This record gives sequence, structure tokens and C-alpha cells, in this order.
Amino acid sequence: MRLIQAEQLIAAVSRALFRDPIFEPTVQCDGGRDGIDIHARLDPYDMAVMIGKGGSMKFAMQKLIAHQLGRDESEINLQFASTNKIRIERVQPGPPDIGIMKPLFTAMTAMVATRGAALEMSETIITGRIKLGTEEDTNDIGYHLHKLWRASGKANGFASSLYLEH
Repeated sequence: MRLIQAEQLIAAVSRALFRDPIFEPTVQCDGGRDGIDIHARLDPYDMAVMIGKGGSMKFAMQKLIAHQLGRDESEINLQFASTNKIRIERVQPGPPDIGIMKPLFTAMTAMVATRGAALEMSETIITGRIKLGTEEDTNDIGYHLHKLWRASGKANGFASSLYLEH
């Protein structure tokens, strides 16, 4: 069940970053006591978008998956592959679209212990609010939640903000 949530997170992030609401990456998860291997095929898109600068997007997903599974991030081996290289061009700034961010918000909140969550939209920004279980959770995964959220909004040409409480 928990690996299904990891697959859903990878799918939601890829849909948001690639600006393709029907994209279905092929995700295979294998794991045991020594670690979890997650392989995601992103054809036809360029996998560099999912890896991020310096591996930041990949690490953020690894950290959230590890947190959700109660493991260290070094035990999560997340790999992306793609034979094609459709590059995602930057979009001009525009109004926020809650339809793009809601699946990502749902996947992110499924990965963490929450005491509540809300999604709000104004004319200029989409704001997510998540009440995490503890201050330790906020310190441990807060940065990584913010990273995925902000990058997904930026990829779609609008501002997105995430507030975390404990």
C-alpha cells in the first residue's frame, strides 16, 4: 500500500512538471529489508526535469518516500529513465490553475502524517496548508515538500506557496 503512494507521488510530480495531466509514467517498485528500488520510465519526456538541478527534485521525492516508509533516504534508490528527450519549455507567467496542483497536493499529503490540509487559490497564487503531526516532521520533510510544490507551480507559470504547521 505504501509503495502505491510513492508511485502516485512520482506520477503527480511528473504530471505537474511536464504540464501533462494525463501522463502516466511507468513505475516499478522492488524492495526488501536492504532498501527499495524505484524505477520510473518517463518516455517521451526529458528526465532532467524530474531530477532537478543538482538532483534536488529527485532527492526531495526520495526523502518523502523514505519518511513515509519509515526508512533512511539512503535506502531509497530512485531512478529515472527516458529514451526520448521532449524538452519542456518555460511558460509565460499566467493565472494559477488549481486543476494542475490539486493532484500533487493530494499525493503529497498522502505521503505524510497530517492533522489537516487545505488548498486555496486566489487570482495570483495557489496556497497549500498542511498541518503535520510533529515539529520533527516539519523539520525533517518541510523543505522537500516546499521544493516539489514551488517547482511545480513555477513550471506552470504561476506562484505557489506552501505553509506547514505542527
